[in-house]
Amino acid sequence: MLKVLQNTHDQIRRNSHLYVDNDNLNEATLLKLLAKDARFSGVEKIKTIIVDDWHVIYAERSWMVKNYNNFSLEALFEKFCPLPEEGVNAIRAEVIVSAFSKSIFVKDGETLNIIKGESPSEEVLSEPNPFGESGFSVGLKL
Repeated sequence: MLKVLQNTHDQIRRNSHLYVDNDNLNEATLLKLLAKDARFSGVEKIKTIIVDDWHVIYAERSWMVKNYNNFSLEALFEKFCPLPEEGVNAIRAEVIVSAFSKSIFVKDGETLNIIKGESPSEEVLSEPNPFGESGFSVGLKL
């Protein structure tokens, strides 16, 4: 019988061993998942840093604009979305990252989106993107 998932994050947390290495579940591991997706989406320049308890990944451009279900940015962090470049049954990392994070922001150029939780501090927002003002970044806190 087919069962529709009511809450994707609960499903991921209940079966976390299918998505992450539970022994190494931390911000760095989640940023690696995002970086992997970025590379599969053609982004080559990536840098990660820690600012004011936020773990931030910077990229030369957004890798989230191209997705196969035409999900909104917010929906990428809420629903399973395929990533066929990685292989059969592969899914994008945003929903996994969101399942384990308390706070997430996405900044594309000057546009800031708070995906969940608290807003980043001014110190985090004022950190220059190493790829220029039009660069892309995602920050998270567990």
